[in-house]
Amino acid sequence: MDSFINELTTEQSKAVIAYYNYLNENKSDSSLKKAYHKRIIDLLSKKRISRYKICKDNDVNFGNFHTFLKGAYDKLSLDKCDKTYNYLL
Repeated sequence: MDSFINELTTEQSKAVIAYYNYLNENKSDSSLKKAYHKRIIDLLSKKRISRYKICKDNDVNFGNFHTFLKGAYDKLSLDKCDKTYNYLL
């Protein structure tokens, strides 16, 4: 990749490096969200709290939460995942 970046202008190389960093950052976010997903699913099966109440108490969009539980990890931010997880503890 270094030889490729050396052939680019300064602005182009900055853009490529920023995009590469963005992709790597999102991979780690995705793995964290996947871990939160598993933990939240486990806690939901143990707790007797409605999904609506969880969303209402944590200011989480119900549709996004439902889709997150179905496996679309990008529907909740890490902050919302963490807040929901801690609420269920």
